[in-house]
Amino acid sequence: MVGVHHSIYPTVPPQGIYFEALVERAFKRTKTPFTIIEAGGRNQPRHDLLVEDHRISLKTETGAVTHRERITITKLCTTEREPWDAPTLIARVLEHLARYDIILMLRAIWDDPLIHYQLLEIPVENLRLIETAVFAPVGRPAEKLGSRYCSWRRRLISCSF
Repeated sequence: MVGVHHSIYPTVPPQGIYFEALVERAFKRTKTPFTIIEAGGRNQPRHDLLVEDHRISLKTETGAVTHRERITITKLCTTEREPWDAPTLIARVLEHLARYDIILMLRAIWDDPLIHYQLLEIPVENLRLIETAVFAPVGRPAEKLGSRYCSWRRRLISCSF
């Protein structure tokens, strides 16, 4: 199915709604029952698919700076409301993660002229480790809060708001 996408868009990896469409087609081809979840709006995010009672969120990562060994999840959830402090932001992330059972990510790693793909399941329980993180101001001027904390199998997770 990625090949079909590339027959139309030869140099652009599937992302966003194109990735969602590929996932839907894969479930249809394998005759796996699923339900597409209608978007709930910017401040009411929901899972993208419901498959065998599993709430699945679909994410993509692509671009020239995509690293083969490091995953970047941008826009995991909206944290634009006040107050802007670590306990409040962590609570919002945990509330958001409670909406998912599985995060499925399609990654496109550019190696000109080729594009290599990774399809990964991001364990939600690993992301819930944010609850143990200690945040401090980062950046110039210090407009963000950042943290690095250990995760499963000695992987380091970095997080910034």
